[in-house]
Amino acid sequence: MKKSWISILLPNDEYKKQKMVYFFAESSLVLLVVLIILFGLVQMFPSWDLGTDHVIGICIITFLLYVGGRYTFSGIEFTEIATEKAFQREKKLIIFKSISFVVIFLVLYLLFYRIPGTREILFVLLSGFFMFLSSYISLKRSYNKNKEILED
Repeated sequence: MKKSWISILLPNDEYKKQKMVYFFAESSLVLLVVLIILFGLVQMFPSWDLGTDHVIGICIITFLLYVGGRYTFSGIEFTEIATEKAFQREKKLIIFKSISFVVIFLVLYLLFYRIPGTREILFVLLSGFFMFLSSYISLKRSYNKNKEILED
């Protein structure tokens, strides 16, 4: 791949780099469709007050969810996980990282703001759960993909 400013966002591994470029390109087309739909909805329902900030927010969330989802479900993140032992070790590490995230976030919240309420605690717990879930799905898909490659 030729050097471009986007190369700073890409991994060094050529296969991962190529896949990420595809994900970014696909996401740009998805964003185009989302913008066309939003434009059509605003034209059909002028009473909707979709400001620029809402449109930009929807586009950013769409981009992040699409690229993140494609990366997670592609099974390219954990290229070195091909044995059951390595899978179990990485799974424990993912659990540890997720729990650490929740604890650190709650402690920082306590230090800089106040005692977190139910809503804040629920937000942190859900964030930690989704962090674990996305990492675990990626790990499981990578493991199955790597195991399949080794069997062939």
